Amino acid sequence: MKRFCILFFILIILSGCADRHPAGQRAGTLPVPAAESDAAPEQSTSAKESTFTLMWYVNGSDLESGGGEDYGGAFSRNLREVLSYLPADDRVTVVIFSGGTSKWETAGFEADINQVHFVTEDGLAHGERLPEGSIADPDTLAGFVDYVMKARPADRYGLVFWDHGSSVPIGFGLDELREPRSINARDIARGLEAGLGGEKLAFIGFDTCLMATAETAALCAPHAGYMIASEELEPNAGWNYAPLMRALTRDPSVDTLRLCRIVADAYYSASLELNPEELITVSVTDLAKIDAVVSATEAFALAAKSDLDAGGFAGISKRRATVKDFGGVNESADMVDLVHLAQRFSPKYPKESKALIAAVKSCVAYNRRSRTSPNSNGLSVYFPYENEPVMDGYLDVYLAMGFTEAYIGLIRSFSAELRAGDADTKRTEIPVEAAAGGYKISVPDGITSLRAALLGRESGDAYYIFSYVPGAALNGKTGSAALPESWLTLNGVLVCAYTESADERHVLYSVPVLVNGRDMNLMYARDGAALYEIGATPDGDEDTPALPGFLPINAGDAVTPKYPRVSLSSGREEDGYYLGETVGVTDGGLAPEFSALPGGEYYFAFCLTDIYDNHFWSEVIQIT
Repeated sequence: MKRFCILFFILIILSGCADRHPAGQRAGTLPVPAAESDAAPEQSTSAKESTFTLMWYVNGSDLESGGGEDYGGAFSRNLREVLSYLPADDRVTVVIFSGGTSKWETAGFEADINQVHFVTEDGLAHGERLPEGSIADPDTLAGFVDYVMKARPADRYGLVFWDHGSSVPIGFGLDELREPRSINARDIARGLEAGLGGEKLAFIGFDTCLMATAETAALCAPHAGYMIASEELEPNAGWNYAPLMRALTRDPSVDTLRLCRIVADAYYSASLELNPEELITVSVTDLAKIDAVVSATEAFALAAKSDLDAGGFAGISKRRATVKDFGGVNESADMVDLVHLAQRFSPKYPKESKALIAAVKSCVAYNRRSRTSPNSNGLSVYFPYENEPVMDGYLDVYLAMGFTEAYIGLIRSFSAELRAGDADTKRTEIPVEAAAGGYKISVPDGITSLRAALLGRESGDAYYIFSYVPGAALNGKTGSAALPESWLTLNGVLVCAYTESADERHVLYSVPVLVNGRDMNLMYARDGAALYEIGATPDGDEDTPALPGFLPINAGDAVTPKYPRVSLSSGREEDGYYLGETVGVTDGGLAPEFSALPGGEYYFAFCLTDIYDNHFWSEVIQIT
């Protein structure tokens, strides 16, 4: 859920992962209310008497508080969905852990403390204050799980994690109040082992971003039957809880896989109803089959490690650069789809890749993905390449997580070579030549991909990107790009359009702008010749707004295009934005269209990426 800027998420919790827990903040075992413990019903396996307790581990964070912005209350909206189908009797109970936020929008939820709440046939009841401790501490998780199993014993249990999510080394949570701020899969597994006391959950769900990973599944497998999660970011609305509650209240003995599919379908359908262009993935993993995935990943990693040791880094890096990764708009969490990874390496390791693909497809019991998120097959794996802050701050954490030893060895060696090749100077003066309808460049060895950009000149050697040029191609030692006849404009003003996804007829664009001074991305879709606006989603350190997921652009709004500044010495877009001409929105809205390039002074250059993920800018030439 809960779209966020990955780099910002990394930076604000970077210190929290190294220090597991400050002294004196361990949660311990939570007390059990005596009256409820004494009155615990006898367990029964009959359909009529079958009981189900759903644990909801909620870290409200800025998703509920709003973080000073206007997008808060996300949990309270999901809570209303839960309350729309109250249990018919005491066979179904929802127990909520609340913490990690400075403000709740639902009365009875107290800020600055950990608290328990119950949803029963009588409605919502607020329970006692729980021992202090970060929601990202495995002891806090263990205490809550132990508390629930004693306070609300049942034949089956489900557990849902609700908050932000990030790449495997970082994991779940963004506690606004305490350290540590996030908890990775290793420590989630530790908390479950301590809290469950040998019991097993029917399912574990992550209503968060980026948690449908092989590592999470493997570490949680001893403690649950199925896992529901997303490979990609989730929109702010997250799951739709009403169908889950309806299924449980109608039949508490409902088959677990069927229940998981209901959750997945509800999330998928509701998300795309709000926005048909949303990047949506959701999968149900059969954790009883994850061992086969781990074994196949080990065999794949051993083949790749042998290749790497024999000097094959360049070939591995080139293939890794083309694998489907996740992280949303203009971001990468270095989480790659496991099946697509195997497919890309199939020519090099055919036996191992085939076995890995088969194992994942058998393990993923159910998978849904939107057309805007192709090559999403249900499980991802961490493979560092683009996101340097994660690798710099969390690689040691990942290496110690306890995933398959062979894969850990591959990542350790690949990361070492990747870092060793990081270039101090990333400017090159490779000449750009005019070609029919565009430009071409002679590409040196070790280049994995290239882009072409239309630039503006701010002053001296300072440039900014007016727009990337679509269709730039790398063929052997030659790169080429043809300037298009039309460019995306808003009210006649050229904007920097990023292509988020594309197929034969459908293209999804994001455009960085300021809307009334707020950093946003305008989203547009193109179906054939038709171009239409989807809405605006916050950018930078802000989160996606509340329902319906995208903010409309209204009459009276002021929209200012942003153009990424580029540092030609470092090759990266890391110097902020150059602001363009502000457009006033009228009653007719903005007028997006593809039109001829507006008059002005323009420059052109290629940006090349090498096997170490260094980015080099070519010679910059002025165009007319």
